[in-house]
Amino acid sequence: MNNTTLMNIIKELCTETNNSRERRTIVSVQLGVLRKAFGLKNNDHLKTKSDHRIQPVLTQEEIKNETLWYSEIFQLQQKNNQHEKLRETFISLSAAIDAVEMFDKDLALNIKGELAAILRTGATAK
Repeated sequence: MNNTTLMNIIKELCTETNNSRERRTIVSVQLGVLRKAFGLKNNDHLKTKSDHRIQPVLTQEEIKNETLWYSEIFQLQQKNNQHEKLRETFISLSAAIDAVEMFDKDLALNIKGELAAILRTGATAK
């Protein structure tokens, strides 16, 4: 991913006016995934950087595990009948996958496939 593109995405997410709790959750999760994957601090998007290709600091397996963590929480909430929290967790899981898709479409597709298998069989993410 191009450094300038990534910084623009993060800046756009940081300055977005969020009118709903759902949208705030989505933005928060997407920022977290992008920052963690690329090793960025909270104010890195404000610094002027040269235009270059930036690589994630986490491996694809680490990014996948971070994303699928939400599926583990989702399964625990289902098991414990915490139905009021399921929607927010599902929204967070979808937002995490969308964030991964911004910089690695193949990995996002892989995560979606694994998630479908997990939710279909009730297996755990690890």
